[in-house]
Amino acid sequence: MNEYGVTAQKHWRTFLPSQYAQLSDPSRFFSDLGTQATAQETAIVAQLQAQHRGELNSLDYLARVGRINAMRGQAREMVLAELLPTPVENQTDLAVPDPLAELMDRDGMPTDHSHPLWAMGEDRDVTAAQWEAARAQWESGLRQQISSR
Repeated sequence: MNEYGVTAQKHWRTFLPSQYAQLSDPSRFFSDLGTQATAQETAIVAQLQAQHRGELNSLDYLARVGRINAMRGQAREMVLAELLPTPVENQTDLAVPDPLAELMDRDGMPTDHSHPLWAMGEDRDVTAAQWEAARAQWESGLRQQISSR
C-alpha cells in the first residue's frame, strides 16, 4: 500500500468509522485507492507541465525543478482533496450528542424565544456585560441540571 492508501485508510478510520467498518477487505480497497490516486497525481502533473511547457522551457535548471515540484504539490493537494472525504458535520459516528442542543442554539441563546435573555438582548438599558453575565448564569444552571440527571 502506498502513501496515499495509508493516508486514506487513517482518515477513514478516524473520521468515517461506519463506512470503514463496511469494507470487506480494507487493505485491498486502500491499496487500490492509493494506486488510483498516484496515477491521478501523475496525470495532473503531466497536464500542468503541458500547459506550462513554454514557461518551463524558459527557466534555468533549478527554477524548472522548483516549478515542477510546485506542480507536484498542487497535484497532491488536488488528489488529497478528492481522496479524503470531508466528514459530514452531523454524522452520528463523530457527533457526541450535546444535551444542551435542544435548549441552546449555536450562538448560546435559548431556543425558546420567549426566554428573558431574548428580551434582555433588546433592552437598551442592559449593558453587554450584564447580558453576558445573565447568559453565562443561565448556561451554567442548565449544565448543572443536566449533570445532576
